[in-house]
Amino acid sequence: MNRDFLSELAATANLFFFRKSHAEDAEPAAELFPVIGIIIGFLFALAAWTAAILFGTLTAALFAAILFPLLYELATEWSGLKNLTSYLAMRIGNIPSFPALTKKQEPEKKLTPIFLFVSLYLLRMLAFGTIACYRPAAFLFTFAGAYLIRGELAAYAADGEEPLLEIPEEKRFLPYIITAAAFLLTACLSFSLKAIAAAIRAAFAVLLMLRAQERSIQTHTGGAGLRQIHIYGYSAELILLFTGIIVS
Repeated sequence: MNRDFLSELAATANLFFFRKSHAEDAEPAAELFPVIGIIIGFLFALAAWTAAILFGTLTAALFAAILFPLLYELATEWSGLKNLTSYLAMRIGNIPSFPALTKKQEPEKKLTPIFLFVSLYLLRMLAFGTIACYRPAAFLFTFAGAYLIRGELAAYAADGEEPLLEIPEEKRFLPYIITAAAFLLTACLSFSLKAIAAAIRAAFAVLLMLRAQERSIQTHTGGAGLRQIHIYGYSAELILLFTGIIVS
């Protein structure tokens, strides 16, 4: 595999995971964000399928509900959950959108962040367990889609603003091609009409969320910083997880 590609992939993964990979002098590449999501989704799906074969579906669901979200949060240092919780708490505390999206502040209501943090985490546990029980392939749709959104937002900026990352013109559609290929391949290999329907619904959900979040960036900040990418990407994961439950 091309060494430059691996270095760029490592640099991109370093944006999200506490255990840093050796990336030489490579810079993060927004067009490779979906690849990170595909790897995460594949590992979760593989673990769920393996657990179901070895221990049964219900045990696999319990295993996924307890371990999958915990491992993911530990690997990312809880960055998505902490930033989304902070943002929601600040908005509940009537802090305007711009500071809520761009910087962490201590909200006035001290119990609100704890309640939101626990509630969001429990929702993710429920979603992980349900998907592992009924349709593990939805993990691929969820994380490929959520990381596509992260990559597109990192490369998006309103007129006159600089994006966090830039996608070269010749690679502009590469993130969509990678994600579409992952959706199509996963749906076809599942040999299930429900899996194909799940892929189509997840794709529509991704495109709708991406457009809505780009409009939000244009309205509130002009360009997405890393905190905003964590907030929007993590909220997209939650929505896609529950889309996966619906189509299961």
